Amino acid sequence: MVGIPFDKMNVKTKLYLKYYEKLYGKRKGSYYAYIVPAMRRASQSLGRALRAKEEKAVLICGDERYREKRFLNLLPEYFQRKAEIVDYAKIHEKVKNVFNQF
Repeated sequence: MVGIPFDKMNVKTKLYLKYYEKLYGKRKGSYYAYIVPAMRRASQSLGRALRAKEEKAVLICGDERYREKRFLNLLPEYFQRKAEIVDYAKIHEKVKNVFNQF
């Protein structure tokens, strides 16, 4: 997955943000209205690779923001537990090593 699936900043999204900011304040409002829904979509995307216990997959989140706790903590526990930060230049080798373990 490349990037974080944030909503486009259209009229609907702006109204949603404004409503949540009014309820919870600017910081928490944008967190609940903008970040949480994006991370829910990211979690759903990651889960599509794993439909049954016997299935295996390599899940790559290609965005440095996934390193941040406010984003990483909203992803599934199985992803958080196994997540590794890999330098971009070494991704090919890392993926190859993981597939060799399958």
